[in-house]
Amino acid sequence: MGVIDSQWWGLWWPWVVVWFLTASLWGSLLAYGLVHLRRRRLRSRRGKGTLRGMCFYLDEPKVKGLVDTGGILHADEEEIEDSTKVTRGIGVGGNVRVGSGQARRDQTSERVTRYLRENTPMKVIGLLMDRMREEDVVVRADLRTGRLVPDGALADRMRESHTGEAALTAVPPEHFVSVTGLFSGSPADGLGIVLRAPYGDGEPAAHVKISCESDWVRREIMVGRYYGKTFQARCLGQVLDWDAGELTLEPIAIFL
Repeated sequence: MGVIDSQWWGLWWPWVVVWFLTASLWGSLLAYGLVHLRRRRLRSRRGKGTLRGMCFYLDEPKVKGLVDTGGILHADEEEIEDSTKVTRGIGVGGNVRVGSGQARRDQTSERVTRYLRENTPMKVIGLLMDRMREEDVVVRADLRTGRLVPDGALADRMRESHTGEAALTAVPPEHFVSVTGLFSGSPADGLGIVLRAPYGDGEPAAHVKISCESDWVRREIMVGRYYGKTFQARCLGQVLDWDAGELTLEPIAIFL
């Protein structure tokens, strides 16, 4: 028996090694494919996750005005389609030799109902931010690292002037920006709140200022909890002015 086993092994061991290597290769390729697919899904989710975080502030009239001027169709409402399947039995009578009887045959039909549903403000701001991102009209800035990603217009201006980098202070007024940073809150006139975040490492230190009207702070937000506190936030707004180390933004939406 040992002789047969050694003869069998001597004959087949090269093929066993080939099969083992092939299986290992296919296993590695499968593992690589799964990891690559998972990374693509994560990147896709990050790209679509425009509204990550809790909404702190939303200027609804400003959002509606931007939607109207931007020509975003059906932003205020969306068409909903509901389908209902209805099954009913149909009697079929007949005579047989033994007696009479009735058979039933089921008939299924589908009823489709379409109606318009008003979008929520959060749905509308999501559509607006997606459109602005697609059209490349928003400058993105991380106030903590100083990293700035220009929009299309600013990038063209930088190429024309042969500027390698741009500062947030170089963004023209009325330009849209999305800034992320560590903000602190302080009381404003009325029930509003003023947010400030440091920017850059110059002397004196520059900062971004955002004044939030009380009317558009989300009702579930208790602004007093943010007075004197430091927290991370992301603001979509427009550049108003740069003066004496203070960059003022007019907020459209703020997310925590």
